[in-house]
Parts: sequence; C-alpha cells; structure tokens
Amino acid sequence: MLAAGCDKKDEYTFVPTHPVVTWDELSRSGAAEVEDGYRVLVNAPTQGVFPASVAVARLAARRTNGAGRSLALDTKPEVDFLAWNSCFDDFRFVSEVFPVNTMAMNGQAISVATVLSNARAMRAGLLMTYAEEQLVPERYEIRGVLYQVGTQAPLAALHAVAFIQQPVEPDEHHRSRESIEHVEQNDPRITARRTFERYARECLLALAANDQPAERVAPEGWIPDRPMEPILWPPVDDWRQRYEYRNQD
Repeated sequence: MLAAGCDKKDEYTFVPTHPVVTWDELSRSGAAEVEDGYRVLVNAPTQGVFPASVAVARLAARRTNGAGRSLALDTKPEVDFLAWNSCFDDFRFVSEVFPVNTMAMNGQAISVATVLSNARAMRAGLLMTYAEEQLVPERYEIRGVLYQVGTQAPLAALHAVAFIQQPVEPDEHHRSRESIEHVEQNDPRITARRTFERYARECLLALAANDQPAERVAPEGWIPDRPMEPILWPPVDDWRQRYEYRNQD
C-alpha cells in the first residue's frame, strides 16, 4: 500500500527541436559572422538608408526525406509584430517593423534571396534574418544578419549567447510555482532574446548615426530659367498693369 502511494517524478529529457541554421545560410557567405555582440560590415558611411521600415524573418532548418534539409520561416506574426515594434518604438528613423510570414512568400522556397525579394515587394528598407539555436538546456544562441533591401548587401552581423548553469525546466507546473523574476533570470531563451534585441538597437543606432542623407535631384523641367512671378487672376496683359500690381501696397 505504501509503495503504491509513492509519488513518481517524471524525468525531463531535452531534445533539440530543429537543426542549426548556419552563418552561411543566413548570409550566403562566411563573411557575415561575429563571436558575440554585433559587427558592422560596411566600411564607408551608408547613404539614404534611414528613415526605413524593417522586415524581420526568423528562419529555421527542417529535415527533409533522407539526409536533406531545407529552410523554413519560423515567424509567429501575432507575437513577433508586437515584440519587434516594441523594440524600436522610440526610434524616429524606424517607421515600422513587420514580420515576413509564409503566406506572403507565395509558395516560394525559403532562402535569404527569396525573403529579400519579398521584403522589397513589401517596400521594406532593411531586412533582419535571424535564427535561434538550443542544443543543450543551458545554452541558447541567436544569430542574425541585417540587410539593406535595395542593394541586398549585408550591413551587420549580430550574435547573442546566453548560458545559464541551472536553467528552469520548461514545465508549466514548475513555472507556476516560481516567481516571474526567477523564471526570466534563469531561462536562457528569454535572456538571449533580450540580449539580441539590445544588440539590434545598438546596431541600428550606430548605422543611423553614420548614414548620410540621400542626394536630392530636382526632376527635369522643374528648374525655372527666369524669376518667378505670382500668378495673376484674371490675367493681366499690359506690362504697366503688371508693374503697378507688383508695387502696390
């Protein structure tokens, strides 16, 4: 009777949810890479990048039949829209932030090139592609590459790493017994996402501070070749009347 009444605790086994998205897949080259923090990839000041709207696309790798793999959009628009707009809501040079979703891809295979094309169709000035990784419970990483949509050139690489020695278990009953502050401080996922958002803010501030205004070219035919006079109505043909009109009080 006593043995039958013993409480048996379920053992927690961690299993990675998906393969790792590499730097090469995020940037199409190994040049866009950083250890921890952010790194601006352009040497010269940008021109006319800001103000800009920002598209964000969270990518994930999926196993296909056999040993193959493919990229997929792991974006949750109803969550990511609020999170990223809250991240940049005090930046006057960021007009809006919107996530790229699967429906907007029109059945295209997911890659950085196709996501860039979609961001251009949505009139975004910048695109943030990023991926999250958790191979062990204690460590969570987020890699990202910021693109200028018009030129398709990478502007910066971002990398946030969170390591918690004793992470909380992803169990709702366990979380309900702990304080919110304890869970947030001991969840590597939350820590990594907050760090990544801080790097993104610092990166955009650095790029905006170094951005030069775009050159303004007057449309052909709009440059006057004589002094402009106010339009008179009804029209006055006599030059004397024009002179009197211009000199009247």
